[in-house]
Amino acid sequence: MRFRMLCGQGLVVVFLFATQGTSDAQERQNEIARWSVGSIDPDPVACSAQIDSVRQTLVDFNAPVSRQFAWVVLCNEKAWFRVKNSAAYRRVATNTGFTDFSNHVVYLKGFKQSAKDLRGTIGHEIGHQMCRCNDEFVANQNKSTLQGSAQIARR
Repeated sequence: MRFRMLCGQGLVVVFLFATQGTSDAQERQNEIARWSVGSIDPDPVACSAQIDSVRQTLVDFNAPVSRQFAWVVLCNEKAWFRVKNSAAYRRVATNTGFTDFSNHVVYLKGFKQSAKDLRGTIGHEIGHQMCRCNDEFVANQNKSTLQGSAQIARR
Protein backbone atom coordinates (compact mmCIF):
# COMPACT_ATOMS: atom_id res chain seq x y z
CA MET A 1 0.00 0.00 0.00
CA ARG A 2 1.32 3.47 -0.81
CA PHE A 3 0.23 6.91 0.35
CA ARG A 4 -0.31 10.33 -1.25
CA MET A 5 -0.92 13.49 0.74
CA LEU A 6 -2.98 16.56 -0.17
CA CYS A 7 -2.92 19.73 1.91
CA GLY A 8 -5.65 22.35 1.92
CA GLN A 9 -8.04 24.18 4.23
CA GLY A 10 -5.52 23.57 7.01
CA LEU A 11 -6.00 19.82 6.62
CA VAL A 12 -3.72 17.01 5.57
CA VAL A 13 -5.48 14.32 3.58
CA VAL A 14 -3.84 10.94 3.18
CA PHE A 15 -4.88 8.89 0.17
CA LEU A 16 -4.32 5.13 0.26
CA PHE A 17 -3.56 3.25 -2.94
CA ALA A 18 -3.20 -0.48 -3.56
CA THR A 19 -0.02 -1.66 -5.25
CA GLN A 20 0.01 -3.33 -8.67
CA GLY A 21 -1.03 -6.98 -8.91
CA THR A 22 -1.73 -9.57 -11.57
CA SER A 23 -4.57 -11.78 -10.29
CA ASP A 24 -8.24 -11.00 -11.02
CA ALA A 25 -8.84 -10.12 -7.38
CA GLN A 26 -5.85 -7.80 -7.35
CA GLU A 27 -6.95 -6.25 -10.65
CA ARG A 28 -10.36 -5.52 -9.11
CA GLN A 29 -8.61 -3.94 -6.12
CA ASN A 30 -6.52 -1.80 -8.47
CA GLU A 31 -9.70 -0.59 -10.20
CA ILE A 32 -11.11 0.34 -6.81
CA ALA A 33 -7.83 2.04 -5.80
CA ARG A 34 -7.85 4.33 -8.84
CA TRP A 35 -10.39 6.52 -7.11
CA SER A 36 -8.88 9.34 -5.06
CA VAL A 37 -10.35 8.50 -1.68
CA GLY A 38 -8.59 9.54 1.50
CA SER A 39 -8.95 10.57 5.10
CA ILE A 40 -7.68 13.29 7.41
CA ASP A 41 -7.44 10.80 10.24
CA PRO A 42 -3.95 10.91 11.80
CA ASP A 43 -3.88 7.12 11.38
CA PRO A 44 -5.20 6.51 7.84
CA VAL A 45 -5.07 2.75 8.30
CA ALA A 46 -7.65 3.05 11.11
CA CYS A 47 -9.99 4.61 8.54
CA SER A 48 -9.25 2.03 5.84
CA ALA A 49 -12.57 0.16 6.20
CA GLN A 50 -14.55 3.34 5.50
CA ILE A 51 -12.20 4.27 2.63
CA ASP A 52 -12.58 0.80 1.10
CA SER A 53 -16.37 1.03 1.42
CA VAL A 54 -16.42 4.41 -0.34
CA ARG A 55 -14.17 3.15 -3.13
CA GLN A 56 -16.32 0.06 -3.65
CA THR A 57 -19.47 2.18 -3.80
CA LEU A 58 -17.88 4.51 -6.37
CA VAL A 59 -16.97 1.50 -8.51
CA ASP A 60 -20.52 0.12 -8.16
CA PHE A 61 -22.07 3.41 -9.26
CA ASN A 62 -19.55 3.71 -12.12
CA ALA A 63 -20.19 7.44 -12.62
CA PRO A 64 -17.22 8.87 -14.56
CA VAL A 65 -17.95 12.42 -13.37
CA SER A 66 -17.03 11.45 -9.81
CA ARG A 67 -13.46 10.61 -10.87
CA GLN A 68 -12.88 14.36 -11.25
CA PHE A 69 -13.20 14.81 -7.48
CA ALA A 70 -11.09 13.80 -4.51
CA TRP A 71 -13.23 11.99 -1.94
CA VAL A 72 -12.30 12.70 1.70
CA VAL A 73 -13.72 10.42 4.39
CA LEU A 74 -13.92 12.08 7.79
CA CYS A 75 -13.76 9.12 10.16
CA ASN A 76 -14.31 10.80 13.50
CA GLU A 77 -16.29 13.66 15.00
CA LYS A 78 -13.25 15.87 15.51
CA ALA A 79 -12.34 15.70 11.80
CA TRP A 80 -15.97 16.20 10.70
CA PHE A 81 -16.51 19.26 12.87
CA ARG A 82 -13.11 20.70 11.98
CA VAL A 83 -14.05 20.70 8.30
CA LYS A 84 -17.71 21.69 8.82
CA ASN A 85 -16.79 24.59 11.11
CA SER A 86 -14.03 25.97 8.90
CA ALA A 87 -14.81 29.35 7.38
CA ALA A 88 -15.24 27.90 3.89
CA TYR A 89 -17.96 25.41 4.89
CA ARG A 90 -19.69 26.98 7.88
CA ARG A 91 -22.91 27.54 5.90
CA VAL A 92 -23.15 24.02 4.50
CA ALA A 93 -26.33 22.45 5.89
CA THR A 94 -25.62 18.73 6.02
CA ASN A 95 -25.06 15.95 8.49
CA THR A 96 -23.60 13.36 6.09
CA GLY A 97 -21.52 14.86 3.27
CA PHE A 98 -21.03 17.72 0.85
CA THR A 99 -19.28 18.64 -2.39
CA ASP A 100 -16.87 21.55 -2.75
CA PHE A 101 -17.14 22.31 -6.47
CA SER A 102 -14.46 25.00 -6.50
CA ASN A 103 -11.79 22.62 -5.16
CA HIS A 104 -13.23 19.38 -6.62
CA VAL A 105 -13.43 17.70 -3.21
CA VAL A 106 -16.24 15.67 -1.64
CA TYR A 107 -16.28 15.39 2.15
CA LEU A 108 -18.10 12.39 3.64
CA LYS A 109 -18.98 11.66 7.25
CA GLY A 110 -17.43 8.22 7.75
CA PHE A 111 -18.71 7.52 11.26
CA LYS A 112 -22.15 6.93 12.80
CA GLN A 113 -23.56 6.13 9.35
CA SER A 114 -24.72 2.71 8.26
CA ALA A 115 -23.28 1.29 5.04
CA LYS A 116 -26.68 1.89 3.39
CA ASP A 117 -26.74 5.52 4.51
CA LEU A 118 -23.15 6.09 3.38
CA ARG A 119 -24.05 4.60 -0.02
CA GLY A 120 -27.02 6.99 -0.23
CA THR A 121 -24.81 9.95 0.66
CA ILE A 122 -22.28 9.00 -2.01
CA GLY A 123 -25.06 8.64 -4.60
CA HIS A 124 -26.46 12.02 -3.59
CA GLU A 125 -23.06 13.73 -3.94
CA ILE A 126 -22.53 12.11 -7.36
CA GLY A 127 -26.02 13.46 -8.19
CA HIS A 128 -24.73 16.98 -7.48
CA GLN A 129 -21.69 16.33 -9.68
CA MET A 130 -23.88 15.07 -12.54
CA CYS A 131 -25.95 18.26 -12.61
CA ARG A 132 -23.04 20.49 -11.58
CA CYS A 133 -25.49 22.13 -9.22
CA ASN A 134 -26.44 22.49 -5.57
CA ASP A 135 -30.07 21.60 -6.21
CA GLU A 136 -31.02 18.93 -3.64
CA PHE A 137 -34.05 17.70 -5.58
CA VAL A 138 -32.07 17.15 -8.80
CA ALA A 139 -29.25 15.47 -6.85
CA ASN A 140 -31.75 13.04 -5.31
CA GLN A 141 -33.27 12.28 -8.71
CA ASN A 142 -29.81 11.55 -10.09
CA LYS A 143 -29.07 9.37 -7.05
CA SER A 144 -32.17 7.27 -7.74
CA THR A 145 -31.06 6.76 -11.33
CA LEU A 146 -27.57 5.76 -10.18
CA GLN A 147 -28.84 3.34 -7.56
CA GLY A 148 -31.08 1.65 -10.13
CA SER A 149 -28.23 1.18 -12.59
CA ALA A 150 -25.85 -0.03 -9.83
CA GLN A 151 -28.39 -2.67 -8.75
CA ILE A 152 -28.80 -3.87 -12.33
CA ALA A 153 -25.01 -4.05 -12.77
CA ARG A 154 -24.64 -6.22 -9.63
CA ARG A 155 -27.15 -8.87 -10.79
